[in-house]
Amino acid sequence: MIYSVWKPAQEQYQYYQTLGNDVKQPMPGHLRCCDPRGVVPEAAAWPLPADAKLIGAGPRAKGMIATVDRALALGDFSLDSSWVVIGGLIAAAYGLYKVLFTKGH
Repeated sequence: MIYSVWKPAQEQYQYYQTLGNDVKQPMPGHLRCCDPRGVVPEAAAWPLPADAKLIGAGPRAKGMIATVDRALALGDFSLDSSWVVIGGLIAAAYGLYKVLFTKGH
């Protein structure tokens, strides 16, 4: 099976190959259908198998899109980024409140 991993610094894909047919892998949980905003290759990628060997590079993807970023590939982060930003702002506001208004207590 051929996998393509996007390398932004080189603006190209690196191609990896595994022995056998890996198509029977279950679809990772982070892959969702029909996002109207589109996705970057890393967000739509399957985890690169540990036994994959680098076989080349090029401007277009071949086979399956994969990623070596295990955090993205494992699907643990299904939160939309806007909720992460909102949570960060709430935490920052609470911290500022504690510093400014509870100093003498």
